[in-house]
Amino acid sequence: MAHELGKVLVLFFPSIWFGLIFLSIVHIVKGIRDRNAPILAR
Repeated sequence: MAHELGKVLVLFFPSIWFGLIFLSIVHIVKGIRDRNAPILAR
């Protein structure tokens, strides 16, 4: 059972990292588009 759990984690973790990177990129793009918004001022 532990080996199966390891396989699930190995398959699951990269998707979490890609999701976080994608969200951060989207956030940065929104900040660049909305230059009037005080996102970079913080």
